[in-house]
Amino acid sequence: MTRTLTARFDGHALIPEEPEDLPIGTSLQLTYNSDSERPPVLSDPNLSIDEKLASLREWFPMAVRVGTVSDESLRRENLYGDDGR
Repeated sequence: MTRTLTARFDGHALIPEEPEDLPIGTSLQLTYNSDSERPPVLSDPNLSIDEKLASLREWFPMAVRVGTVSDESLRRENLYGDDGR
């Protein structure tokens, strides 16, 4: 079944415009419409270094900062449980 969820991005997370009854851990496939111009492709050989740097400066402030994950958190038993699966 396909449903449409309308949300806004607050700089850190997507916030639904209306309440949604989604169980925690639900996987979603996201397709979005952007009203703003997308950054130029940085691998475009026709762009100068200055154009590529300007593009990065424009889009970096929108990046989401992610905290660090400890090595202990990444151990198999902590990711998948104690049963070894």
